[in-house]
Amino acid sequence: MKISFTVLFILISAFCIFGQKRTSTNSKAKKTPPKASVNSVPKKSKPMTADEFVKACPTILQATTDKMTDESYTTTRGGSWSVTNGYSGFNVRWVKQKGIIILSLTLVESGTNRVCVPDYTKTIFLLKDGSKVERTAYSKFNCDGSVTMAFDEEGGVMGFIETIRVYTSKGFIQVDFTRADQVRFFSELNCLLIHRD
Repeated sequence: MKISFTVLFILISAFCIFGQKRTSTNSKAKKTPPKASVNSVPKKSKPMTADEFVKACPTILQATTDKMTDESYTTTRGGSWSVTNGYSGFNVRWVKQKGIIILSLTLVESGTNRVCVPDYTKTIFLLKDGSKVERTAYSKFNCDGSVTMAFDEEGGVMGFIETIRVYTSKGFIQVDFTRADQVRFFSELNCLLIHRD
């Protein structure tokens, strides 16, 4: 009886051990993804460099003619775009007409519908190299958050923007640019600078 019990115990143990190895081997096979061929591996797309973006100026800019006045102007194809720090920021919009580049910023702040801007408010652009460019808006006092300023060709090419600070009636709104924002702002402005009306 002892021998049959011992044999039975050994058989059950062997069966359990064999069954576990087989199950763990099968589960490993299920977890291991199939090897992908070189062609099926998705490539990571790199953000466009500034040089590539400027070469793409014809695809960035859009010429438009006002049907009522027959005046032509150039805008960026993407229209306005937003830059935010999570609770405040602004929408960016470019227009070029008669050699003047106009930057329109519409300030937004969470928790309020209105951002008031004083007459001829000041905007500071901190460039990536540490230099600063200051512009005075020609817009008057408003509570629509609207700030408009001009860039001219005599100012030349502007480098990458790291941060923009726009003064409001209550202080300022400041936003740090992401790398994508830097490339887009740089490219749109400089495409407009080199574009001839």
